[in-house]
Amino acid sequence: MKSTTKLKLTVLYLISCLLLAYSDLFLGSLIALGLLFQLSLVFNEIPTTKSSQQLALYLFLLTTPLFAFMSSLLALIRVYYQEQNWLFLAMALSTFVILSLIFIIQTITSVDIMKINQVNLIKIYDQLQPTFKKNANKYLNIVGFFIAICLTPIPIGSDWSIVLALTVTQAYWLARW
Repeated sequence: MKSTTKLKLTVLYLISCLLLAYSDLFLGSLIALGLLFQLSLVFNEIPTTKSSQQLALYLFLLTTPLFAFMSSLLALIRVYYQEQNWLFLAMALSTFVILSLIFIIQTITSVDIMKINQVNLIKIYDQLQPTFKKNANKYLNIVGFFIAICLTPIPIGSDWSIVLALTVTQAYWLARW
């Protein structure tokens, strides 16, 4: 795919995210997350077949509860930091780090494995462990990058902060590796 087409798709994605955030649409961040899954399929040059679309839908459905839990946890982290409640802040941060690792594995690594071979979801999750063990430092760097962007004090909602962090992390992932 040509780079101009990728640039056009990226600009359209960013405009749609801005419109969804500005309109304050209920669950607009989930729509943006679904769009990001479709965009990652295009950027990883995975052919758009029925099976790849079903896999993207299944990954989105599996990621949705984790996304909701992470956004509420990120809001709690911001509250605990403002109140200077260090014990609860440490507990929430440790939980957020673990969930971020799972979230990055579900979003970025699964699409990366789909690029190699399009199989069903169970086989993708079976291939995650050896892939993660082989490239553990790379994935931990990506998780650290994701967490740093999530915790950056940007005056947007916690769910949009996670969408922004995932978008920037995927762009970093595609540019670097």
